[in-house]
Amino acid sequence: MPEDLTAKPRILRDRAEVMRDELVWRQRIAAVMQDTPMTLPEIAAALGQPNDEVTIWVMGMRRYGLIEELPKSRADDYFRYELKHGSQGELNHGSH
Repeated sequence: MPEDLTAKPRILRDRAEVMRDELVWRQRIAAVMQDTPMTLPEIAAALGQPNDEVTIWVMGMRRYGLIEELPKSRADDYFRYELKHGSQGELNHGSH
C-alpha cells in the first residue's frame, strides 16, 4: 500500500510531560465514562488523544482509586474501566 504523505507524523511527548497533564485530563476522562464503562481504546477515541497517553492517565486514576477495572469475559478482551462510586468529589478537587 502506498504511504499516506498527507498524514502528519505524531510527535511523541516525554513521559513526565504526559504525566503532568493527568490532572487536566482526569475530569475529561471521567466525563466520557460517566454513563458507561469503557476500554482504553474507546476512551482514547472519545477524547481524540493517543492510546499511550490515555493509558498513563487512566492507570494513574486507577492507582488513586478513582476508577476500577471490570472483570473480562474473555482473556483476549480489553479491560473495561468504570468510575468508582464516591470518586466524583476526588475528581472535582483534583487531589493526589
